Amino acid sequence: MTNDRMTNTDFTLDIARAKLNGRWVDVAKAGRRAGAHAELRPVDLSEL
Repeated sequence: MTNDRMTNTDFTLDIARAKLNGRWVDVAKAGRRAGAHAELRPVDLSEL
């Protein structure tokens, strides 16, 4: 995936929920919210 004269691709994300001190907390911007999506999978950040 690249940007060139024909495309302008911008991949961004919004953090909607974060696990703090063992519990999930909603942290979405105003007008946003966390939602369920059957194709989303957890990401193991320890491998980064």
